[in-house]
Amino acid sequence: MARATDDRLRALAEVTFGELGYPVRLRWENRFDSVSDRASFEEVLKKILEHSATGEKIAELIAGK
Repeated sequence: MARATDDRLRALAEVTFGELGYPVRLRWENRFDSVSDRASFEEVLKKILEHSATGEKIAELIAGK
């Protein structure tokens, strides 16, 4: 989730953690990823943050839309 200064929220991804932390399942922009270790989790987070739709959501929050 990203939060604007006026407390509006925009979902960047849906994240579900396994009982012991892994696997971590992420659903974002019509994609689904499941990772079983920290390195893979960081790679998916990097992909999400680099995706143009994520940038658009963050830009909208900054602009107050």
